[in-house]
Amino acid sequence: MKKLIISTALIGITLIGYSQSLKESEVPVAVKNSFKKSFPDATDVKWSKEGTNEFESEFKSGKEEMSAVFDNTGTWINTETEIEVKDLPAAVQSSIRKTYPDFKIEEAELLETPDGVKSYEVEIKKGSKKHEIVVLADGRITKAS
Repeated sequence: MKKLIISTALIGITLIGYSQSLKESEVPVAVKNSFKKSFPDATDVKWSKEGTNEFESEFKSGKEEMSAVFDNTGTWINTETEIEVKDLPAAVQSSIRKTYPDFKIEEAELLETPDGVKSYEVEIKKGSKKHEIVVLADGRITKAS
């Protein structure tokens, strides 16, 4: 019985963080309208549902790979734009080297939010260890997982 309860709990936890692919017709009209207004030149748009009331679009804008998240009312939550690792600000790179010595930066994205604060979401790796961190332009790490 304990094994069943533990297994059920683990499945539930896994599903909470699960992203579900959607057809465009399954995305609320308010979300699609906000997206089209914000990113009129978007191509190759793919939708997914994040949690219970957030929708993420992955798309191209010109040559840039991007994603944007909206809540179910169409309110913009954030945008991520893939960038080259070499384009990370020096303070960000320095902070990562100091805090995570011997880790290699695998991927980097510019993270923009409605409050106007720009930060960088960075995936780092050392052997089989991986971390995703969020770093402000001045090098302060605000999130690590």
